[in-house]
Amino acid sequence: MDVPHEVVRLLLARMESHPEEFKSTQSPYHNRWYDQINAIGAYGNDTDKAAINARVRDIRLGEVHEQVMDELLNGPTKRRMEDQEAEYERHLVRQNKTKKGFKS
Repeated sequence: MDVPHEVVRLLLARMESHPEEFKSTQSPYHNRWYDQINAIGAYGNDTDKAAINARVRDIRLGEVHEQVMDELLNGPTKRRMEDQEAEYERHLVRQNKTKKGFKS
């Protein structure tokens, strides 16, 4: 079996030490390594691609797992808070319209 290219090994080490830089959700690092990962997809051999894909898969599925658990544990509370915030915003809009109506 081939050994991954040196740049692939560097990225794999970075993925191990800083997985947050390879997550898909919005973060300060979102898309930091996008061009490099795409270049490996375009120019790397099968060993390079398999190594990167396996590690990205682990990171992304870990991310999805976190999101699912958060939704299962906190989803109803988040929805209630979102609904309350939306109702408060509607209340403020109605209040501002009422005040403007009296000024006319």
